[in-house]
Amino acid sequence: MSSQGNDPNAAATRTGELTKFQSNAVDVLSSINSLFTVAVFLGLSFASPNQKSIDPRSECNPDATMLKRLVLWEVISFSFFLFSSLFLKSLQLYINMLGDIKWVVRGMFYISVLTTTLGVASFTVSMAYLIQIQVGKMSCWIFETTLSVIFLAVMVFLGIVSYLVVTALTFSLTTDDFDQHLSSTTVFTTAASF
Repeated sequence: MSSQGNDPNAAATRTGELTKFQSNAVDVLSSINSLFTVAVFLGLSFASPNQKSIDPRSECNPDATMLKRLVLWEVISFSFFLFSSLFLKSLQLYINMLGDIKWVVRGMFYISVLTTTLGVASFTVSMAYLIQIQVGKMSCWIFETTLSVIFLAVMVFLGIVSYLVVTALTFSLTTDDFDQHLSSTTVFTTAASF
């Protein structure tokens, strides 16, 4: 431990910096949820009963079940994003008011990350339905539909994995970990200035 370890002012400064860091992490997650919430409403605008796909074959046009499923998955994803956003706002309030990160707050953060992840997954399902509604059903083996859905699934999977890893690592920083990060950043900044 550094010589600043027993200094109450240094400890308060480190705690304040950690609180600011974690509060900023919560802001980033809230922004992600807001972005997806807007996208959900855009997807809902395509759920009209007279919707026809680009493919000229009538059997490739969306049926009522497909339109209902689009709405269902859009509402489910919206619910996850809204829940996560409200959870994050209460977490941010706790962090800013009390500034002390406890296991309950970490639990709240991880619940919010989980619900955002479930929101992204359900939004991906709704996007797969939207692609089929616009381009044509996957059962018609339309190249563009199949490629779009596969590409969407792969990219979202990679995005979710990186999101889970980075957010878990970011928010699981303890005060000691944060002290190490600050000291290594200070050393790097000092060395770079020479």
